Parts: sequence; C-alpha cells; structure tokens
Amino acid sequence: MGAALCGAHKGGEAGGPLVKAGATPSEMEQGVNGWPPLKQHGWYVAHEAIRADVKDTLAGLDRMMASGNPEPWEFAHLVAWWSKVATNIHHHHDYEETIFFPKLAERVTLPARLTADHKQLLKLMDNATETIKQANTTAGIQEARAAVARLGDFMLPHLKEEEDDVMPIMYEEFRPSEWTPLIGEMVKRQEWWELGHFFRPFGTGEAAMPRKRQYAIKGMRVPTVVWYMFLKPRVVRYEREIGSLIDELKDPELKAKRHWSVLSRVLPCCFA
Repeated sequence: MGAALCGAHKGGEAGGPLVKAGATPSEMEQGVNGWPPLKQHGWYVAHEAIRADVKDTLAGLDRMMASGNPEPWEFAHLVAWWSKVATNIHHHHDYEETIFFPKLAERVTLPARLTADHKQLLKLMDNATETIKQANTTAGIQEARAAVARLGDFMLPHLKEEEDDVMPIMYEEFRPSEWTPLIGEMVKRQEWWELGHFFRPFGTGEAAMPRKRQYAIKGMRVPTVVWYMFLKPRVVRYEREIGSLIDELKDPELKAKRHWSVLSRVLPCCFA
C-alpha cells in the first residue's frame, strides 16, 4: 500500500530518501507499532467529520429543494453552516501541508499530486461557497447542490487515498510519540469550535456523549478531567451553536421543538 504512494521513487532518487513499504491493510485494521486501528486514529476521524459535513449539506440542500419555497432562516442557516464547513476544510488541509506532510517528507518522498489535489480541492470548495451565498432561490439551491456534489466527488476519493497510501507509511516509519508534538501544534492553532466539530462522527445529542467521552479518554488518551473541563464544553457549545444549523436545515421540525423548549423554560419565570 505505502509503496504505491511513491512508486516512482522506489529505487531512490538523487536527493530523495528510499521508499519503504507501509503497514499492510491487516496491520492498519488492527493497529501496529503502537498506533491504534485505522478507524480509531484522529486523522481518520477528522476525515469522517468532513465526509459527514458533505453528506449532511447535500441532505439539507435536497430538503430545501423539496420544500419548493425555502424561508429566509433556511438560507441564513445554510450560509452560516457552510462558512464553518469551508473553514474547517481549509484548516484541515493547511495542517496537513504545514505540519504533517513536512514530517513525513523527512523519511519518504511524497508525490506532488497530494499538494496539487489540495489546490484543486480548495478551488472547488471556494466555488461551492460562492454558489451557497446565492442559494436564496430555487435555481440558486440547485446550483449550490451541484457545486457541493462536485466538491464531494473530488474530495472523498482524496481522503480515501490519504488513508490508503499516506497513513500506512506513517504507521510504518514513525511512532506515536513522534507525532505527539505535531498534534499539540495543530491544537494550538485550532479555533474553539474545531474540537467540537472533530467529534461529529460519533453522533449528536446526549445519547452520543458517552461515545465521544469514551473516544476522548480511551482513544485520544485524554485525562478524564480534561474531557469534562475542556473538551466537553466545546462539544456541547458546537452542537448548540453550529451543529444545530444543519440539523434544523435537514429537519425544520427540530427548530420548532427547540423554540418551544426555550419558551417552556422562560415563560414560567416571566409569570412567577
């Protein structure tokens, strides 16, 4: 798997390191060299969050088209939601380009297409952003959906390629302790909501909180006190302020339920 990433350099090139085969699919599935199974690794989880963003955005746009006459709040929700999706994708690839790929390049030769893919991906994303800003009509919504679909068609195979080709090399050539400082550098750069967004693949609401806590404590090896004092508040705030935008866009009844939930708490105080 890993050798396929840099097959052109298998014999070595002047000024470039020799390529070694990465971890096998079986090793990736089970974990090797101190690394967790692939689907428990933070890089994979971050990809899953991006995949969920694309899937949910398309679902929200489909629901808006089906309604025939979207309301102003729906357009506002869509623009606000997508602004975070776009920012997260920008940041995700920036972290790869400036933190993780340079580390990998110390021991293997990464193909130029990885960076080229990022550039093309960001062009498609910027196009999607521009169309979403105009998605306040039925025709605009259709154009926005087509743009997001084009982005997904290009980006999702790219994410899979990183999981199939890049991560096996990381598992073979590096150890988790070498990656810890890089994770710290990334976290220092992140905005508060990015940590909340990271946990999207585990679901939303109170029912999903135990899964998120378990992954943080057992998968990320975060101390329990850090989960409760630092991570969980950001997860809860993310769901309330950002995740709710796409949830309500996909199912407008949730907006009405949340509205009445707030009123049910406020009104008794007003008439006490």
